[in-house]
Amino acid sequence: MNQIRSLFMLNRRSFVFSMLAFLGTEFFGLQSCKQHKEENSRGGGHVIMPRREVLSSLDWSSFLKKWSDDILALLQSDILLQASPLRKEVIKTGYLGFHAASEQEIDATEKRLGLNLPPSYKKFLRVTNGWRQIAMDAEDGSIYPVSQIGWFKDMHPQSLNNWLTGSGGLDASDQQYFIYGERQDPVHLRDSYLKGTLAISTEIDSAIYLLNPNVMDTNGEWEAWFFGYKLPGANRYQSFQEMMQAEYKNMLSNLKNEIVFRRNLNTK
Repeated sequence: MNQIRSLFMLNRRSFVFSMLAFLGTEFFGLQSCKQHKEENSRGGGHVIMPRREVLSSLDWSSFLKKWSDDILALLQSDILLQASPLRKEVIKTGYLGFHAASEQEIDATEKRLGLNLPPSYKKFLRVTNGWRQIAMDAEDGSIYPVSQIGWFKDMHPQSLNNWLTGSGGLDASDQQYFIYGERQDPVHLRDSYLKGTLAISTEIDSAIYLLNPNVMDTNGEWEAWFFGYKLPGANRYQSFQEMMQAEYKNMLSNLKNEIVFRRNLNTK
């Protein structure tokens, strides 16, 4: 009787271990499959961004119109601000934007790049295919039409090299990297991520807007960067939308500071 009981216990343990091994294989197989799908979706793996709050809905048409109206009002308040060709163009058209991008233009770019662009960026493109960025940095700049965006390493190899040979090599830990907002340190980047970013704007005095497909949230939003090797580093945001909302405030502040500077210069 004891021999039968021992044989039964042995077989039961074998069955349990076999089931655990099977379930473990299935679990890791599913995880591997999930990772494989993520890699296939954009030609490589990515890190899921730890988002603290849900991205709010934004009426892009109203937001961009207000942005244009506010910048236009400042430009018209001081004739000295109207000298550059880009600013004259904005005053003439009354708008910082352009015609909306077509779905065909967006689809063609996604096929060319081999990935799906982030949702908030595509919503922006469906309102305006590009953007005149008055007071972007030391000078005015612009966000490209979607057909002109491309990989940062290909479009600006010298800027990438300047970072890698200067401030680069400081690959941040997760604790350093995944901080957004005022506590973020711009120098805490990852060189491997910078090499894989998408350039979506002109480069002004080393400053440029980048989209980072290496870090995205569960809704497909990518990190967005205002990068400059002279900063040094990048102001990073959890989405293109959040970067643009921050840049709207920055552009107004930059232009107001320019007005104060010019007026002080004229009184001396």
